[in-house]
Amino acid sequence: MYPPIKHRIEKEFSFCLKAVIEKLDNDLPEKPFFSIKEVAELFGVSKKTVRRWVNTGKIHAYKMDTGWRISRKELLEFVAEKSNWLLP
Repeated sequence: MYPPIKHRIEKEFSFCLKAVIEKLDNDLPEKPFFSIKEVAELFGVSKKTVRRWVNTGKIHAYKMDTGWRISRKELLEFVAEKSNWLLP
């Protein structure tokens, strides 16, 4: 018998979060800030979704000369502390 849907979703989501953390830690270690577009690509969501996260306070962004930027530290905190925003 299959496990309950919530457990399957949690397992898949957990795997995705681990992949994002690994990418941040291993592939992009020297980059301190990310654009809205880069964050959207990293999480596999639209730029509009990332802007919504910023506007609702789920993640903090900084206005810089070249546009909005999200710090690497913010991304790691977002993944670690607020990773259950998709699940009840």
